[in-house]
Amino acid sequence: MSELFQKRLQKNLQQNIKYLTLVFNDFFVLALIFLLGGFLFWYAQILRQIPDNQWYYQPLLALILFIPLTVGKLATLFKSADSQFIWTNDDAIAPYMRRARNYSMVVPTIIILLVTGLAFPFATVKAGVSLPGFLMLLLGLILAKYNHLTLLSTNFFENNQQGLSNWLVALDLVGVVAGIYLPGVSLAVELGEWLFIRLTRGWSGLFDWTKAIEYEQRRMEVVQGFYSLFTDIPERPIKIKRRKYLDFVLTKIEHKPTPDFYLFQRTLLRNPEFLNLVVRMTVFALLIAFMVQDIRFVVGLNFLIVFLTLYQLLPLYSQFERNSMYRSLPINPKGKQKAFQRVIGGVILAQTLVIALWWLIVLPNKLPVLLGVIVLVALNILSLVVYLPGRTKKLASQSVYRTPIKNKRKN
Repeated sequence: MSELFQKRLQKNLQQNIKYLTLVFNDFFVLALIFLLGGFLFWYAQILRQIPDNQWYYQPLLALILFIPLTVGKLATLFKSADSQFIWTNDDAIAPYMRRARNYSMVVPTIIILLVTGLAFPFATVKAGVSLPGFLMLLLGLILAKYNHLTLLSTNFFENNQQGLSNWLVALDLVGVVAGIYLPGVSLAVELGEWLFIRLTRGWSGLFDWTKAIEYEQRRMEVVQGFYSLFTDIPERPIKIKRRKYLDFVLTKIEHKPTPDFYLFQRTLLRNPEFLNLVVRMTVFALLIAFMVQDIRFVVGLNFLIVFLTLYQLLPLYSQFERNSMYRSLPINPKGKQKAFQRVIGGVILAQTLVIALWWLIVLPNKLPVLLGVIVLVALNILSLVVYLPGRTKKLASQSVYRTPIKNKRKN
């Protein structure tokens, strides 16, 4: 079973590395650098301005430190077929679950270290936590996550008592709060949990394969859902569904839209591949504006984000190229190009409007901000008038069905 987990672990790591290289592309890394720099600058300014030793600092710090404990689930890497082919290996499942628990600790530990590292100046300078006390808090958090994952790994055995996870999570929160006021309490609480789990739980007995497989499938849906925000996931089928809360957008079009306009607009609103792209890029633009605060840099960065949104929406043009039912429609190449440009133009202008309103709310010095809004609108309109038509014509020239199909009858 250990060898089986090792093989699945290698395959899982290769798959995650493939998707992570797509998630952390050059643009996303650049955006993260600006966001991190802006956040650290804002954080340093806040630490200088707020007073020391306020009563609510300790509860706030406890909440911040408790959040990482909610991140990360047990990665068992089970497959649907396991209930048929390895269900007889209940006696040998303990090494498998132990390695699954250890592997699942990697990401939560990294997140705990990052959050505690960011919270360290606030905790020691403003909240009055001593350095030894903070280090014991850190060790207590890591041990709390270890206990939680161990408990989850034993829940699949039917001879173990169920329902303890919620109680231990509540106890972890109490331990974190108490550890801020009384150094060492958090670590002592987690050591007590570890001893309790070790004495009362175990990886033995009848293993519930159905429950374990369903748990892993739910975990993979969450992971693939995150990756699908950035790229296509072949293992996760795209679900096209109506979003009623966006129907008001469809009512604003003309009474009788062309077939191409009808398809482009609904595909954009109902296909998560394109809708997630627009939402993700817009959120990036808003975060960068909030963190950077300098309108000179914000204009250039936000224009780059809007332009990249336009560029990444270009595959929408050929979305129905190989659909035989679409080919049965009366396709007008010029009409299709105009419909595509109208839909993309509407998205870009709506994104520009949201960004401009956000600037007026969060950025100081309103006169330079108004000038920046004018520059951003002008640049985006220029890209729609100059760049988009040329790219659309190029896409049309590469179209699979760029010329009508003529029926040829052999004599």
